[in-house]
Amino acid sequence: MTGPIPPHFGTVEYWEGETRDLEEQLEVIRREDETGPAMAEVADLPAESGPEEPLSNSDYFWDWDSD
Repeated sequence: MTGPIPPHFGTVEYWEGETRDLEEQLEVIRREDETGPAMAEVADLPAESGPEEPLSNSDYFWDWDSD
């Protein structure tokens, strides 16, 4: 057990908020699926600079001594 459950967890208001947030996220996903990503998001993407170098074990593990 990780600790007590917060008192607001089981309330109707909590689950209404969670449901509303998920419905909003689903609407964004559906809209982007139809039209592609929003223009602001496209503008924020980095320019293509060629193929990426593959990651090594030391990229994944901070204590990796050699590849």
